[in-house]
Amino acid sequence: MSHISQMTSKVYGVFAALSGPVVLGGLWLWLGIWGALVSGLAMLVGWGWWYIRQATCRARCAERVCEDMERQLHEMQRMAALGQVSGGVVHDFNNLLTVIIGNAELLLESIESGSALRQPVELMLHAGERGRLQTQRLLSFARHEPLTPSHVDVNTLLRAGYKFLEASLGTQVTVRMRLTPLRWMAYVDPAQLESTIINLAVNARDAMPEGGEVTIATSSMIIDEASIGWAQDLEPGHYVRITISDTGLGMTHEVRQQAFEPFFTTKRRGKGTGLGLSMALGFAKRSGGHVSLSSEPEGGTTVHLYLPCGGTRGEKKQPSGHRHWALEPMAGEEAGR
Repeated sequence: MSHISQMTSKVYGVFAALSGPVVLGGLWLWLGIWGALVSGLAMLVGWGWWYIRQATCRARCAERVCEDMERQLHEMQRMAALGQVSGGVVHDFNNLLTVIIGNAELLLESIESGSALRQPVELMLHAGERGRLQTQRLLSFARHEPLTPSHVDVNTLLRAGYKFLEASLGTQVTVRMRLTPLRWMAYVDPAQLESTIINLAVNARDAMPEGGEVTIATSSMIIDEASIGWAQDLEPGHYVRITISDTGLGMTHEVRQQAFEPFFTTKRRGKGTGLGLSMALGFAKRSGGHVSLSSEPEGGTTVHLYLPCGGTRGEKKQPSGHRHWALEPMAGEEAGR
């Protein structure tokens, strides 16, 4: 009997000795399984959160694209309606100016050189010529008349017009040019480009009633697929960028939102047509470029004009002469700001 008790005690001792490691090993095994489950669940939740964020971002991007397309469609419809309504009116007004200019020329020929009437007639003729230039630009804007692009050395064009811009903007405005060597020539209509630069410079002057500084800078730009995020309205390719900035009053967010709308102006009645920026945008779009604007109240305004390129420097030459620089901008050509 005692022998059996001793054997039983030994068996229990063996089981007791083995049970500790087995229980501890099982505990670690279950802890490992639960840790793997928790880690896998955390990874699943993280992946799900990432997927939801990506889907939300894509949805927001798609919504913004739809809004931009809707805005562009409304703008195209508005511009088409503007062209239909104003085209005929401007054409008739141009015919009236032709009669006025023709009679003024005849009257000027019949007046002696020393007559006191000669100067008023010359002023009338000059005003008629400027009015005809304005109507031609309005017709081009309203009817989208074809442009006559050529390869333009933008730096050369700006240097040729520096003195004219300085005289046009007045003594209270300092004109500075920062022209960097350009790798390409722009392929645009040079006359329309000069008109656009004049309008943008006059905008800058009018935003500085107490005087200030207008800076015109140039640079070469390469727009690639990676740049489309901030340049959605440009096709990938080579561009010349003209930047016109001022130290003026700047614009509020509400004004910036409407700055490119035709006939929008913050000036007093009779002081601006509100067509300058919209005509600049129309010219850039039709040329294959774009216009962007940045401004803050009391922080000045910066306008970037992107022009497509058609060749490297020296490959083709632009037509000589810049006759449009000799025409002073009319007091109503500036855009509404």
